[in-house]
Parts: sequence; C-alpha cells; structure tokens
Amino acid sequence: MGNATDHTFTYEKVDGNVGCADIIDGVIVMSISNICSLSNGVHESSHGYDFGKNGKYTKSEFLPGEVKAYDRQFF
Repeated sequence: MGNATDHTFTYEKVDGNVGCADIIDGVIVMSISNICSLSNGVHESSHGYDFGKNGKYTKSEFLPGEVKAYDRQFF
C-alpha cells in the first residue's frame, strides 16, 4: 500500500467468487475470494489503496473506482 503509515490494512479470505473492501473500525479490510484469489486480490487491493488515500468511495467515485480496479486486475 505504498508508504502508508497512518492506516491499518488487512486481508481475509472469504468463500465464493466475490470479494470486497471496506473500512471497519478504522481498519481497511480487503476480503479476497477463494476462487480466482490472485486476480481478486489485485482488484480488492486497488480499492484498499484508494480507501487509504481518500476514504470510501462517494457515489460519484464508485464507477471510476471499479474501472480502475478491473484495469489493475486484468492487466
């Protein structure tokens, strides 16, 4: 997550093929699916990085955030 020292980041593995990222009690939690875990890990890490820099997405930031995460995931 770069040189971030003012945030705590953690990963957790979840069942299924859908992961997510969230801020829970001040900790940025990136839940990685156990199916396609590498690509999903890259995707959710992109969200985690964004959350660390700017907080959770606003409604207008959601779609650009997803586009960026899928770009990272597939390239």
